Amino acid sequence: MYNQSVDDPEDDSNLSYEGRALRRHPEVKDAVCSLDEFQEWMRSLPEVVVDEVKYYVRGGDMLKDADQVLWEWTRRNRPDLMPPEEE
Repeated sequence: MYNQSVDDPEDDSNLSYEGRALRRHPEVKDAVCSLDEFQEWMRSLPEVVVDEVKYYVRGGDMLKDADQVLWEWTRRNRPDLMPPEEE
């Protein structure tokens, strides 16, 4: 269900803030992706493909990648799984 990134794992320059954070904290992605309520929420989101990249429609007309919606859901629903803030 979760749209894993196919980008070069050594180059995170094209990743969103959330993508870079999840790359530093893969345990967060693993924990959240294993939750049925997260998977159900992901299935409820409208999807759009732009230039062969899947985005999810959030907040009316905002397009977010999989890392961004995972971060959003975690922050709102399971803040206990969020990593400590980094400086």
